[in-house]
Amino acid sequence: MIGGLSANGSGGPHGPNGRGSGAKPSHAYAAWGDYWAGVLDDWIGGEIDADCLAVLCDLADGGDVLELGIGTGRVAIPLARSGLTVHGFELSDAMIEKLREKPYGDKITVFQDNYVDVAVEGTYRLVPWIDWGPVLLHSQEEQLTCFRNVAKRLEPGGYFVIEMPIRLPLPDGRGNGDGNEHLVVESINPSSVGLWAVDYNPVDQTMFTQQVLLEDGSVTVAPVRMRYASPSELDLMARMADLELCHRWADWRRSPITSSSQSHISVYRKSPSA
Repeated sequence: MIGGLSANGSGGPHGPNGRGSGAKPSHAYAAWGDYWAGVLDDWIGGEIDADCLAVLCDLADGGDVLELGIGTGRVAIPLARSGLTVHGFELSDAMIEKLREKPYGDKITVFQDNYVDVAVEGTYRLVPWIDWGPVLLHSQEEQLTCFRNVAKRLEPGGYFVIEMPIRLPLPDGRGNGDGNEHLVVESINPSSVGLWAVDYNPVDQTMFTQQVLLEDGSVTVAPVRMRYASPSELDLMARMADLELCHRWADWRRSPITSSSQSHISVYRKSPSA
């Protein structure tokens, strides 16, 4: 479950409408997606770059792909354009609408369901969960449940790919108030400024943020609740789901991890004999 809502059943990856059971989601993530659908492409880019696409296509090796949190199609559309069959989960009506507006958006099967339960039939060669996907789940239990359910949907030898920050995206030194409140500058452009106001709880590693976009005289505020997990914690979840770490890189060019790396791409594999 996420926020009290369990998966409402998808009818399998080739369901009649590709939108789950038809029950309209009333869920915190759907609300987050509706907030972000109009600005997400501007903040993080409308599509993954060529290096990321090359890695994902290499891992997929022509097999089927299931994306967790498909959003506006930033990952799914380039994969579909490369000739892969792509399915994905997305709760937000606004995100799905943006996806469908784009070329190749109609080629992607979307399950409008909670992805923690990964409630689809069949198996997949590749499950990408990138752009900080794991942090959007609110507890360690949800993150672990997702790992275990992804493992069930991977074909033998299939890959689960995660992109995450190595360290918390907080400024050095103490924050305001009790020391766990921070203001982070995300981006500065000629016509816009992006900010994060973060309230961090170090005990359970959760963050409540207000992400603020100042652009052309307007202000957009989008709340996001997240939970950070370190690379070693993700590795433990993977082992508990019978997945093994086979690659870890600092970026999509497959650069080695160093002490100064800001992010990591971790590739977990299901045993070919599973």
